[in-house]
Amino acid sequence: MKRTKKSRKAEAADPLAPEPAAVASDDRDDTPRKPGGKPLWLRPVTWVAGIIVAALGVALSNLLVPFFGGFLERATTTGEPVRVDNVRITDLGGNSFAFPDSAQFSGRDLAELNSSPDPAAWLESRGGVRAGALWIQLTVSGNRPDGVRILDLKPAGSCSTPHAGTLFVSPPAGGENAQMVFLHLDNFGASATYRPEGADPMAHEERPYFLDKTISLKKDEQFVLLVMLDSKKSLCSVELDFTVLDAGKTVSQRVSNQGAPFTVTAELSRQAWQQTFLGGVMCTGDFVPATDAWLLDQPGDPCGAPLP
Repeated sequence: MKRTKKSRKAEAADPLAPEPAAVASDDRDDTPRKPGGKPLWLRPVTWVAGIIVAALGVALSNLLVPFFGGFLERATTTGEPVRVDNVRITDLGGNSFAFPDSAQFSGRDLAELNSSPDPAAWLESRGGVRAGALWIQLTVSGNRPDGVRILDLKPAGSCSTPHAGTLFVSPPAGGENAQMVFLHLDNFGASATYRPEGADPMAHEERPYFLDKTISLKKDEQFVLLVMLDSKKSLCSVELDFTVLDAGKTVSQRVSNQGAPFTVTAELSRQAWQQTFLGGVMCTGDFVPATDAWLLDQPGDPCGAPLP
């Protein structure tokens, strides 16, 4: 029977009116639940799944963080593959200096030199060049997260007629503990050599250093290399060229003396110089003229009287 709008309003107003019959259903869920929660039988599964997901998340993080951290470090690394931390000219070979023909020194010059707290710096300031050999102490370190290897070391520059004016001779007083290599500039372009342990230094028993060895540097790992440059017949101005293996690629890296070349001149025979002065441990510290006995390589006192 169709209900009218009026009858429906009456039913709504009558609190004693019977409720509509419930619709039967076979899909009722009688599973026990906590108020507002999932079925209780599902909760242990959820806990286990949560623990597994958390463990996988930690493991994945531990795997990916180093990967992306290393990738980011490689992507943001700048500069040369080998960082040059320090370049220092040492007195391992002594402090002998040579000057061209135009340089002449008086007694007043010698007095000023002998009163200087740093005779080597004084001689360099007057244009002196290391004579015979130049010893360079290089402190280098790796500048790549995956490390680098130094494969070779050669000179780059040129040589010319040596100085033959005035010679100041100051023999070495001691040694240094470092890996020592040699660049003989009379054989220009040859790679660095070294003296194997037990070799006779007077016999010049040397081998190519980088044929037998390489220098591997981890990130920020330091290495001290002592490089000797020498010439017996020329005046040479050079820089040092390293060959470096960086991320599978071979690159060249140049090292200078604070932006200037390293310069060394041959120490000629004793009688080839216009003036010769001896100092250091040879003549009680002060520079004085060499005697004829020393110039002629004969027995006798090598140290002459100071110039007036």
